[in-house]
Amino acid sequence: MVVNPLPTATASSNGPVCYGAALNLYASGGVSYSWTGPNGFRSTAQNPSRGPSNYDMMGSYVVTVTDANGCESYANVWVVVNVLPNSTITPVPGDQIFIGQPVTLYAPEAPAGQTYNYIWTTGATTRSIV
Repeated sequence: MVVNPLPTATASSNGPVCYGAALNLYASGGVSYSWTGPNGFRSTAQNPSRGPSNYDMMGSYVVTVTDANGCESYANVWVVVNVLPNSTITPVPGDQIFIGQPVTLYAPEAPAGQTYNYIWTTGATTRSIV
């Protein structure tokens, strides 16, 4: 009788991810893989990708790893999908807005510990735009 060791299953992700970003899952330790996750997610890919991500994708993902001998082992990873920050764009205080005339718009300063990327439809990347 031969007793084979269990494979060493590993599972990880690129999480936490921001809402709308791709969620990538990674596994190793075997020759075949079977993933299950929130809302009926199933995949036989070793490293499946889901996206764009939403809050229904948050939770525990479990991978079953099978080695060449048919032995199975399990690993899991918890995935968090972060909320996007609210942002507002307002005219510069005191500006009057007239149809067909330019107006200066600005976005708020980023809170401490956070950064904003300002990308306007004109291609400008500054905090304010005319």
